[in-house]
Amino acid sequence: SYLLIALSAAFLLIAIVMSGTGVTDAEVKGTVETNFQQLNAELRQLLTEMDDVAVALEASGAGVARVGPDRRIKRWDANCTRIFGYNSHEARSLLVEELMTEEFRGEHNARYHEAVGQGVAGTVHTIECDQALHKDGRRISLRLTLVALENGDAVALFYQIQSPSE
Repeated sequence: SYLLIALSAAFLLIAIVMSGTGVTDAEVKGTVETNFQQLNAELRQLLTEMDDVAVALEASGAGVARVGPDRRIKRWDANCTRIFGYNSHEARSLLVEELMTEEFRGEHNARYHEAVGQGVAGTVHTIECDQALHKDGRRISLRLTLVALENGDAVALFYQIQSPSE
């Protein structure tokens, strides 16, 4: 909805600028409507593609979490709940390092800052970890992939690694 408000404001600004160029109101309106329809179609396509990616990620078993610049969990999906035992509400009160054992937190934080602290969107860093913690206290082996985002957030992908005996 914020995107649509921003697009509407942009089209209004275009209409105001074009109104002083000798272009008729009907031409401005037609141009704005055409551009809006094209952008609306592209937005619908993007949302469809995002849904497809979400379905694929969920089917892969990977847990997807969004972590803020303060390392607090902001988003937590059902696979994260399955892997770690915390529901979404509980997880949002945690720092991401609280999912690691005490002895691994320092290393985790250093790697997290290496991946995310550079402030370069798209930076990807993968950590193999056998010292993650389930809510019930048992250790979990997993692969953690961090992807830095433009606003200082990061997306964390958790892939649980099961031992052959499990």
